Amino acid sequence: MKTHIVLLLIAFSAICCEAHNRISGYVMSNSLDSLDFAIVRVLGPDSALVAHATTDSIGHYDIRGINIETGFIHVSSFGYEPELRAIRFSDNDLILDFRLAPKSQQLNEIVVNGSRITKTSDGHITALPTKEEKRHSFGGIDLLANMMIPGVSVDRSSGKVSAVFGDVTLYINGIKATLQEVKALNAGDVIRVEYYDAPTGAYIGENAVVNYVVREYTTGYFGEISADQKFGYWDGTYGFASKLSHNNTSVQLITDYNFKRSQSDRKTGYTNYSLTDGIVREDIAGLDGNTKTGNGKVYVDVTNKTQERTLRGAAWFNSNNTPESSQCELVNGLLQSKRTVDNLYQGGLRIFQRYNLHGKQTVEFNAGASFTKNDYSYLFENTMSRIFSESSNKLWNADITAVYNKIFSRGNSIAVKFIDFYKNSRVDYKYSNIDYSTLWSNEEILFIQYMHPLSKAVRLSIQPGFSALQYKQDSREQISTFSPRLGVRCSVRLPRNMYLMGTVNVGNSFPNIAGLTTAEKSVNDYLIMRGNPDIKNTKLYSTMWVYGWNTQKFGLQAMAQYQYNHHIPVSSYRQEGNHIVESWTTDENAGYFNSNISLSYRPQQNLSLMLSGGYNRYGYTGYQSSSAESFDGRFEIVYYWRDFAFSGNVSSPQRVMGMDLAKVSTPWQYGLAIGYSVTSWKFEAGINNPFLKDNNYWFVSFNPAYNYNYNLRSQSAGCHGYVKVMFSFDGGKKLQHTELKYDDEKTENAMIKIRQ
Repeated sequence: MKTHIVLLLIAFSAICCEAHNRISGYVMSNSLDSLDFAIVRVLGPDSALVAHATTDSIGHYDIRGINIETGFIHVSSFGYEPELRAIRFSDNDLILDFRLAPKSQQLNEIVVNGSRITKTSDGHITALPTKEEKRHSFGGIDLLANMMIPGVSVDRSSGKVSAVFGDVTLYINGIKATLQEVKALNAGDVIRVEYYDAPTGAYIGENAVVNYVVREYTTGYFGEISADQKFGYWDGTYGFASKLSHNNTSVQLITDYNFKRSQSDRKTGYTNYSLTDGIVREDIAGLDGNTKTGNGKVYVDVTNKTQERTLRGAAWFNSNNTPESSQCELVNGLLQSKRTVDNLYQGGLRIFQRYNLHGKQTVEFNAGASFTKNDYSYLFENTMSRIFSESSNKLWNADITAVYNKIFSRGNSIAVKFIDFYKNSRVDYKYSNIDYSTLWSNEEILFIQYMHPLSKAVRLSIQPGFSALQYKQDSREQISTFSPRLGVRCSVRLPRNMYLMGTVNVGNSFPNIAGLTTAEKSVNDYLIMRGNPDIKNTKLYSTMWVYGWNTQKFGLQAMAQYQYNHHIPVSSYRQEGNHIVESWTTDENAGYFNSNISLSYRPQQNLSLMLSGGYNRYGYTGYQSSSAESFDGRFEIVYYWRDFAFSGNVSSPQRVMGMDLAKVSTPWQYGLAIGYSVTSWKFEAGINNPFLKDNNYWFVSFNPAYNYNYNLRSQSAGCHGYVKVMFSFDGGKKLQHTELKYDDEKTENAMIKIRQ
């Protein structure tokens, strides 16, 4: 036994102390300007990569844990000639400074090729924004859309970023960020954008990642004032962002307010209820209705950063209020109305710590706590009845994430990520079957990822893990579930900047806490909504294949994915006397097939085009068999001319199916815009769906107890225009916005809200 312990200690010491040499210095241009984010590589005698790093905002680099005595050091920076030197370590650490000349010719086989979109040796995609793209972008989301990275889809209006195979998590300089932070980025300070379709290292556990590498400064201040106003319906967002920095400490403030006044969505169609006394059919014709919302956000953080560690603390407050949402309809010729009021307030604190340890090791801690109060009321009236309900929810959240990452000298790496989520919720009801409901839950997730280069072209990643959930509702017994997870990814670099990647994943999804409540609410005279405390755990199995090819003018990504979900929660409907009860069931399995081809093309420096599309199929079997399939496509174009930018886009309809087993057909969407940028001002004006009077969504669902077929007219999907204005100012050095997570959390609680 003692022998085994000694051997383990020796092995551990070998890992942590395998290298001892260190090299540091500064990288500058011939004019003595600091070059930040220059790449410094240490090569062995056989030119194999031993270690690498990037310079900071003042051009400094520091590489430790080098386990060779002789070799080479190679320094490169975009737009400059690279430099290669021979090195020999003695008893003292090496200090080497470099001055790079502006690029005239590339060095044979050493410099990355001239493609603006490149698949790097560690498996992620690097995209370089052009001067025109940065100049005409209103923040980070707009810049990402203008860059047109194959496989990345950006909705400019909502700010949602997604990949061809799922949601994308946003990072800034390697630290998780929220949509508001990315929107507030100064596009001119973005050096490059990294897209990880197979996240490794610090990004372990994410589906896909977009990381903005942003220039950092150490002194001065920066600020911007922005306005985005829509016309055709009233929707405006006004914001202010600023940052003040001195030496290693900076303070940032972000605040914005959005208000919206529009017509409520209008239904035209029918609904059938199969009751004990027979089938009741409701023919619906939408008349009028209005929606008013007001959302405000305030965020402040303090950051202190050195070469060895980063410390950040933040406080934030959000309000999301809907003082009025009303609908007036004719149902079987009789007047019917619905009205909801929904007011939500959130506040919280968050801290982040990152430590750069000896031997290319990093440790990160991210912890936060928040409180949410949500008051909700619902009123239904017709000539025969009146239904009214009120509920108030209080939710406490706490979470902590710890990540350890180690890169070895041969290019292999290991990463460990632990996450713990705690939630405690209480809902007080009026005019319901119960007076209150309480829920608490605690979920732990652990990932361990080992990445190993099988050769210079082939990399294998194995990611085992597990998830555990404990939750308890009211006086019911505590429920505990445990599920293993596994992910395997293999990527192959092919000739001519092509690549191929395949993945296999086994995972799980725990029940949504909001669906477990035993509370119920009446929607109308026939429909009642109720939770189900006996929802099962969902098992997920998926495989995906991706092919990519990037040149100086072309970028291509083709993807095919199949996912099978066992015991997926779907909406269930059953007859109880003269009522239909809508709840949840996990007696259902689902199979999803998604495919997509995304192509970007830049025939000249000031013109970019992107074409994407694919085939998707959704199939459900078990409780209710149903399927939907569709083809979809999208085209975007941007042309830059002097101080102007001209853009256009068009998206075809598509058909999707969600967990309510309803088939939803989306309408055509298209738009045109013109932008103008001069000095500190940016302007943009555009119009969406011109000449289009009616642009409807179509909903179809069939269940023996409850089914419907109607179109939904949404004012936001019709013809409307917008104007955006931004003014920025700076003193001393301009400063990019920091990257600490700014919580804009979706409230998950035990409150049942009526879908109108």
